[in-house]
Amino acid sequence: MAGFGRGFGAIATGATAQAASAQRFDVPASSIGRVASTLAVQGRVTITVTDPGVAALRSPGVSGSFDIRAAITRALRGTNATAVFYDARTIAIVRRAGSARPKPRRTPNEKPLPTVEPDHDNIVVMASKQRSTLDRFPGSVKLIELDRSWVARHAADGSAALTDMLPAVGSTNLGPARNKLFIRGIADSSFNGPSQATVGQYLGDVRLNYNAPDPNLNLYDLERIGVLIGPQGTLYGASSLGGVIRLMPNAPDADAVAGSVSVGGSATQDGSLGGDFAAMVNVPVIPGKLAVRLVGFVTQGGGYIDSPARGRRDINSTFSVGQRLVVRFTPDSGWTFDAGLVIQNSKNRDGRYTLRTDPPLTRDNGFAQPFHNDYYLTHFTAAGPIDDLELLTTTSVASHQLTSIFDATGAVGTATRTRPREGNYILLTTHETRVTGGTAAAPWVAGISSIYSLSALLRTFGPTDVRPVTNGVLNERLEAAVFGQVSRPLFQPSPERSAGASRSRTVPDCRSTRPDSVPTA
Repeated sequence: MAGFGRGFGAIATGATAQAASAQRFDVPASSIGRVASTLAVQGRVTITVTDPGVAALRSPGVSGSFDIRAAITRALRGTNATAVFYDARTIAIVRRAGSARPKPRRTPNEKPLPTVEPDHDNIVVMASKQRSTLDRFPGSVKLIELDRSWVARHAADGSAALTDMLPAVGSTNLGPARNKLFIRGIADSSFNGPSQATVGQYLGDVRLNYNAPDPNLNLYDLERIGVLIGPQGTLYGASSLGGVIRLMPNAPDADAVAGSVSVGGSATQDGSLGGDFAAMVNVPVIPGKLAVRLVGFVTQGGGYIDSPARGRRDINSTFSVGQRLVVRFTPDSGWTFDAGLVIQNSKNRDGRYTLRTDPPLTRDNGFAQPFHNDYYLTHFTAAGPIDDLELLTTTSVASHQLTSIFDATGAVGTATRTRPREGNYILLTTHETRVTGGTAAAPWVAGISSIYSLSALLRTFGPTDVRPVTNGVLNERLEAAVFGQVSRPLFQPSPERSAGASRSRTVPDCRSTRPDSVPTA
């Protein structure tokens, strides 16, 4: 299917075309990150902006008919940025040589995070289980602060919004709620068997899955996203060989009633229309102490594959509906208690593939091949201080029900319509208790964790009009670990490094940038 290119600062890319020819651009004034993203789509080229300071600079935009070089030159007028052309369709926007870095500005509603170094403003990487500042974090991390406009436009895309935005994160592209995610290309296969995932996925501190595909949670009402790149060792268990993705939702607010609504529409080239609706309501039950936050959403994705033999068009449309509920209790002791429920039911109405022997965007099967992913999660988390230490304990139970139907007509040497069906019923229980302490320069963490996974895989195979033969397998797995990590600097940082760290702005948790400006630490 032909599609529309999209990008968000780190890499903005579109389909290939003759970049040197003049074409029409209509890019409004905005940050360089957003302007680069729109230019890449309209110019059908690849544009990278790896410096978050450059991506945040103000661009006047561009409007009119130009070739891509002239368009980018106009978009960078009056800024301290310049374009580097690696070839006709690959461009990097970098800081102009000799220009000074702008001083970071704090947004009006941004609250500083207390640290052990009150004279310094530090970006604290809370995607990790250690309280580590970004300049001292021993690894590669993507830190993304989400603004409301981006969430309203892309929340319904779920994990696809992350793979579009972050080049290091990819998927198997089997369809929403059917994909496996991978980081830096580390994956076992494209199939949804009982093997462990290679990417650890979390909602806050709650583990989302273990040996199942990505549940593709709707991103509405999220505050930020942290992605740890590369193996994470014993802190996250065996299922983090590629890395960790942590979704941080907005917490219930016990001081004010709040609500929001988002409505969107979409059009698929050579396909059908789609749309999405999401809403959030936050209600204090006991002012200052107890609050409830509820998020609900529904999404319809347009299909683009036709089935002439069955007389149907756009057979591979998708549908999802769900909700997230969190109840937060914050007594005067400084502790926080959260209890929550997540439900998301997703359906792909038919397979998202075509055969080489068929005309483009058509597939003639005798029956539909739907896929269902019904995901249910309950969780409880308690966190609070014990003297100078921080203790966190979380327990969750997830039920994952996956159903797939395939077309194996002709596989046994006959023309009989044959329908294999696979049902995978997974029960996942996780627990973790950890204690963190130390300073920003020398943090430590210790804890225990356990995962219990029970998976019943049932398969049927046979003609569609008779009772099929059934077989199945039961997989049971228990993992338990005692983990710990201590970081100590080998040398004291130089005055220049300390001064550089003090210029970093304070942000709550892992907030360091917006989707149009994705840095690599």
